[in-house]
Amino acid sequence: MANLLRNGAIALLLFLGLLAIFPTWSYRIFTYIPVGKWTKQRLQIGLMGEFWLGTQLGLLWTPWAGFGGNFSTSSS
Repeated sequence: MANLLRNGAIALLLFLGLLAIFPTWSYRIFTYIPVGKWTKQRLQIGLMGEFWLGTQLGLLWTPWAGFGGNFSTSSS
């Protein structure tokens, strides 16, 4: 189960990374997903939204940055 979740997360990050590199692909894909119709107000895409997302991801990543992948709790 853990490997499936990890591989799924890797695939999702790779897919989103490709969409970031090729914005025309993301525009094509997201035209089929009517996210704006689900919300009451129109979504605003711009520098402020990107800044907000970046700060939230930075806050999420910062506590884990110092561990270096060593998550074991045993002292041996």
